[in-house]
Amino acid sequence: EKIEIPHTKAFTLSRISRQLRVQGQSMKASEILNRAFVVAKTVKDDYLRANALYRIAGSYGEAGEHAKAFGVAKAIEDRYTRTGALDRLAAEYAGAGQYAEGIQVAETIEDAYYKACALDAVAGEFLKEGKKDKAADVLSRAFEVAKTIEAPYTKAEAFAKIVYSYAEAG
Repeated sequence: EKIEIPHTKAFTLSRISRQLRVQGQSMKASEILNRAFVVAKTVKDDYLRANALYRIAGSYGEAGEHAKAFGVAKAIEDRYTRTGALDRLAAEYAGAGQYAEGIQVAETIEDAYYKACALDAVAGEFLKEGKKDKAADVLSRAFEVAKTIEAPYTKAEAFAKIVYSYAEAG
């Protein structure tokens, strides 16, 4: 509690929370992570606040507290940092078998490239489970999103990822 600088305090609390979770103290870890979130919201510098919130969203996601992770990610004002947090969270949801939630999170991503990639990641999790038909459905949506990307190189990169996943789906 002696740390005065808010972003340093938020980062430190987040690290302590992760360590407690590793030690099996989930309840205490969650309490500390909640405090980190409150502190992170007080950081005045936009860049430092966004990074603190990104870290906290990631910690919630790693802990399986996906709803809290989503709330924190949506609170990130910086578009690119928010996109990164949402992209990661979509994959975490799908990795936990919560495919519908992963798709819902991916659909909230504003940037078409990252949305397509997040959907591709969800499809990849379906493929790991042998759910090829469901993967193909999500890949179809990712393909539609990728078609809206304006930058040719970025569009090609998204299509390449999706085509590779389609090949894996058979």
